[in-house]
Amino acid sequence: MTRLILSILCVLLIASCSPSITPDSETTIETVSSPTATSLPTDVPLPSPSPTPEFPVRDGGTMQPSAAVIAKDNLAQLTELAVWGKGVIRGINWSEDGNQIFVDTALGRYAYDSVSFQLVDEGLGFAEESSGLSFNVEDLGSSTDSLGRLKRQFRIQVLTDGKSTGSFDVDTPYWPVVTYMPESNIISISKMGDVELRDGTSYEIFYTLGWVRYVFDASDGGGYSFRPDNYSAITVSPDRKLVVTGQFDGKIILRSGEGFNDNLTWQTGTPVRFLSISPDGKKLAAEANGNISVWEISSGEVIGTLPDTFTSGDFFYNQDHYGTEEDLGVAVKENKLAYVNKDIVLSVDLTNGNRSGLVDVKEGSRLDKKEDGKYGHPEYQPIHTMFFSGSGQTLITMLEDRAYVWDLGTNQFAKMIALDKEKQGYGLVSAYSTSNNLLFTGSPAGNYLKIWNVDSGIELPSIYAWDNSGLTNGYDGTHSLTMSPDGKFVFSWSGLEGVASLWEIETQTRVMALKIPRSEYSQYKPGFYPVAISPDNTKLVFSYSLNPGAHIASVYSIPDGNELYRISQFFSAFSPGGLLIASSVGNNRIRFYDSETGNMLGDVTSKYPNKDGFQLLYFSEDGKTLTAVSTNGTISMWGVP
Repeated sequence: MTRLILSILCVLLIASCSPSITPDSETTIETVSSPTATSLPTDVPLPSPSPTPEFPVRDGGTMQPSAAVIAKDNLAQLTELAVWGKGVIRGINWSEDGNQIFVDTALGRYAYDSVSFQLVDEGLGFAEESSGLSFNVEDLGSSTDSLGRLKRQFRIQVLTDGKSTGSFDVDTPYWPVVTYMPESNIISISKMGDVELRDGTSYEIFYTLGWVRYVFDASDGGGYSFRPDNYSAITVSPDRKLVVTGQFDGKIILRSGEGFNDNLTWQTGTPVRFLSISPDGKKLAAEANGNISVWEISSGEVIGTLPDTFTSGDFFYNQDHYGTEEDLGVAVKENKLAYVNKDIVLSVDLTNGNRSGLVDVKEGSRLDKKEDGKYGHPEYQPIHTMFFSGSGQTLITMLEDRAYVWDLGTNQFAKMIALDKEKQGYGLVSAYSTSNNLLFTGSPAGNYLKIWNVDSGIELPSIYAWDNSGLTNGYDGTHSLTMSPDGKFVFSWSGLEGVASLWEIETQTRVMALKIPRSEYSQYKPGFYPVAISPDNTKLVFSYSLNPGAHIASVYSIPDGNELYRISQFFSAFSPGGLLIASSVGNNRIRFYDSETGNMLGDVTSKYPNKDGFQLLYFSEDGKTLTAVSTNGTISMWGVP
């Protein structure tokens, strides 16, 4: 009886959560008349699936193998076969008495004993919102100083328990990020690299931190180069005698003494994202690459490590992240998922959940510099994204102006491909064709889609994509690239002018162009989501936003550019046979469509909550499993048992 009631409640919940989909008549197609989208059928939830096997929400476990290809007639049996990850970390802190260390994730709170470091409780729900300070930020406008430099001012309004208790102004070129540290009553204001620490009562400046500088190529004469970046973590001791910062290059820096001029540096080797000082000021909990260690501050020694590994990386999508699949720093090849954590790549074996290290850009940078002897190879370089080769034997990591190729048999650096010898571009975007081992790049400032043969490292003739001479803003460039599954076509999305194009690679001709209406929002934040191209190159899913609340997802026919129908999605994937479209539609739901008709076939929902409601979806090559990467920090495998 209980199971029947739960099944009925699940059906009602799915039906009530499914959004209605309304065609938007503003979409126009270049060279063809504006199409009329076909209406979608009413939401019909799938029948309750078979009972889901229980798997731990943590690294480890064994995936139950999938028995059948995912198809229209067996979606009702689709099951979440396995889930890994304890949830992406949201914060680390100590209990008031210092006896426990709390790790707050998107899935809830985990409590560990601060002496034995063993897990003592989990499933504690989410950390209670502090009754301390919150903030409203108001843009006061821009002006110029006496030297003609642009000055922009913001007013930070302080709220205590929801009521205004004061305000202060800050100058910064970009919108400031304001947070509160209740343990030290400090307000932190991040201002484009600089960080201002203010007293939480008087709002007076307590201490100011300048940009992080990753120094490289230091010479005997004292000269050096540096790469600027933001701090990855900041905390202040309860007695305010110690300021501790973390960096993406793995350093933890402790500042103390008069003016905080006494510095002590610890090295973790991997990006540091969370720091917390114990109430007595004697210990520091630090997260680096998903591992949480406890340091004794007086000796600088690690006295313990929490037994669990958490997910730490850059690939988790959110509703404010606009770009393509390649911007996310994640790659899937059959049963292996690789993801970026700033300048390193890790992998998860999807058959057992085990996590391992793959590559470290520092190694590539050192060998790269040794090989060409040139100046300007910073050891810390964030990875934009990466690609598995068609064989799965090599990995290509994309940096700002070069690509590194790695041998996955040995996890060793193999070679470098120079992408932008003159360093004239910015905002690199890329795509990779597994069928012919070609690498494609573009940038907002460039007119061309550049092409490289990865085997030889030789640059091939470029596709002349944009003529910026007649554009209102003088440039349009390339803001995203997506490769067709067979490697015959590449899809590019421009920026301010709102043009999306499909290019035939062999002939370097544009076979289809879509014109997206411009708005003040889309002009500067195009709001597009990853594109999906069907295996037979007859359909394309393209999604964009004209404002934050107007998300549009259309399926177009190739090459005539006719809009076939609208769907609800943030990320879509075609099944290997091309008959199904799987789409992420929010609230950890995956919705399936008949790709020929646009008919909605039903939804399935992950058992672990995700308020951000976004998953990256990847079908296996045999079509038997669907991998879903979720913003809550879990990776799930779906299939028919």
